[in-house]
Amino acid sequence: MGMLIAVKFPREKGKKVNLSRFLGKFHKFRPSLLVEVPDEEAGHVLNILTRNKCEVLILKPAFRDVEKRILEEMLSLIKRIRAGEEEPSALGEFAVEKIAAFSMKNLSEEVSDLLHLAVEFEENPSILILNQLEREAKNLLEIIKKG
Repeated sequence: MGMLIAVKFPREKGKKVNLSRFLGKFHKFRPSLLVEVPDEEAGHVLNILTRNKCEVLILKPAFRDVEKRILEEMLSLIKRIRAGEEEPSALGEFAVEKIAAFSMKNLSEEVSDLLHLAVEFEENPSILILNQLEREAKNLLEIIKKG
């Protein structure tokens, strides 16, 4: 699959016709609905949509915001595990919840790999895996923040 691009044409009629003709060589489809959901509600909304067997694709700008939030939550959870405030199983549960909510096709390979590593950490709580998770999550978060 390629990149999903939502297009809103300008108001001028002539431009709309030209742009429509230009895009005509690409596969077009009409989504049932294109909706903007606040970041804080995205997980809940995606859970409901996937539970109801809706096909969901996250557009790239929102996708990066979602990944940024996942990484920030993961780093916070790692910090609480190190402090003894959370059990190692919490990290695996977090990862499974995010995989279910967002689906791997909506997440970058790097974030998907980190979530799988978090599941592995739950099965084998090793300080080496925890250190790797923290290091890679911090690096990836910096890359996302730089744009």
